[in-house]
Amino acid sequence: MYNHLKKHIESALKEYTSGSNYEYLIEAKALFTELVGVVREDDPEYESIMNLFNDWYLFQFLSMKKTKTMMKEYVINKQLDPLLADSLTKVHFSLLEHGGSNLGGSITVCDYFTNHKIKLAKDCFNLGLIKGDIFIGRIIKYDNEYYLLDGISLFPKEVKQYIKKQIRSLKKLKDRHKEIEYIFKLDRLKNKLKNYGHLDPVRFFEQNF
Repeated sequence: MYNHLKKHIESALKEYTSGSNYEYLIEAKALFTELVGVVREDDPEYESIMNLFNDWYLFQFLSMKKTKTMMKEYVINKQLDPLLADSLTKVHFSLLEHGGSNLGGSITVCDYFTNHKIKLAKDCFNLGLIKGDIFIGRIIKYDNEYYLLDGISLFPKEVKQYIKKQIRSLKKLKDRHKEIEYIFKLDRLKNKLKNYGHLDPVRFFEQNF
C-alpha cells in the first residue's frame, strides 16, 4: 500500500519543484530556512532534513500566491479517488516517540500531543530508528493502515524529559498552531546545537528556548 502512496508523493514533488511551479519552491525554501535555520550540505542529517522539507513543502506550506497546499492542488488536478485524496490531504504532523516493535514486526509510535499510540503498517520502514527515539515526523493513514513518511528530525534523548514537561503545559492551551510553532522551534534549536557540540543538550535548550 505504501508504494501506492509513495508514487503519488513523488509525482507531486516532481510536478511542484519544476517548470512554472519552481517559484513556489524558492519561496518555500526561504521560509523553511527561517523556521529551522540554515542547512549545510555537509550536515550528517542533510538527507533527512531535505526529506523533512519536501514533506513540509507538499503537505503544509501555503504560498502567499495560493489558497491550497501543493498536495491539495495535486489531488484535485489529478482527480484522485476520494479515499486516496483524503489520505494525502490529512497527513498528521507531530512530535513522536518510537515505542518499539512487537513480535509480528510492527512498529508503534506515540504521539506526544495526543498521547495516542499508533501501530505502523508492517511494510512501513523504520528509517533506522530504535525504541525510545524522539523525532519530528508525519503519519499518513490509508485504508486503515498507518505509515511514517520519509521526513524526520531526530532529537537527543537527553532532552526527552525537558520536552515532555513543556508539552504538558502546551497541551493545556489546546491550540494546534502553537503546537506547530513549538515543533519548529525545537527543530531550529536542535540544528543550532550542532554548532555547539561540547554543550549539554538540556542546558542548551533551557537557556535558548
